[in-house]
Amino acid sequence: MKPTELIEQPYDKGIPTAQVEVGESYLPYVTEYSMGFWYQFRFRSPVRMDLDKKRADRHAVAGVTEGDFYTGKKMGDQSLSLFFEPWDSTDKPTYSFCTYDLLRDKSSVCEKIEFNYHNVDAYWFYVYSGYSAKQQKTYSAFFGNDQFKGVTVPSISHTAPPSKLQFNLGSRKNTLDAINGYFYHVEFNYKKGAFLGTEDLVRDYVKKISTPKVKADFKKFFKQPEGEIAVSKKL
Repeated sequence: MKPTELIEQPYDKGIPTAQVEVGESYLPYVTEYSMGFWYQFRFRSPVRMDLDKKRADRHAVAGVTEGDFYTGKKMGDQSLSLFFEPWDSTDKPTYSFCTYDLLRDKSSVCEKIEFNYHNVDAYWFYVYSGYSAKQQKTYSAFFGNDQFKGVTVPSISHTAPPSKLQFNLGSRKNTLDAINGYFYHVEFNYKKGAFLGTEDLVRDYVKKISTPKVKADFKKFFKQPEGEIAVSKKL
């Protein structure tokens, strides 16, 4: 995954758009890990979503798993998972950041983030989600312009060290449909410093990375003028 690569994500794509697995020799040293990316949800591109798919189904955005896949329900499957919840069962457009916890004996522990109806389609957000074994918690956030929504899941215990750790962007057949939209500057980090546990740390990190500005070859994807970025102003 090149940091400056714009990635198309059709909701009906049956294989992960990106997949990275930690090498076996490095696993004993993993004590923290995270995923981060610029993300834009779209109703009509790269493919047009059917109304029932848009409103009634849960969609998989991205995740880190110690198991088979991050949409699974076994312990360790949802190490870090991000889902877009069905509109028909929520009051507002809602995303869920999920993890698992050995002490609670729960394979899925989730915190939700709600959005205004008119601030979901065609807006760029920076999305971050990380886990720290030392601090025993996850921290996740959506960041758009000067608006920030972060959630912490405290007292979380994962298998240490993990026997497997894999990042996936998108989804695959026989699980959930993927989200429909675009990604930019996608990162999976499992080295020291990967965990950013506060709003200030996430904000400082985003200042250091490139933003998805529109270029000439991106015009087929976006309607905003070249050189501008449509970033959420009100979450």
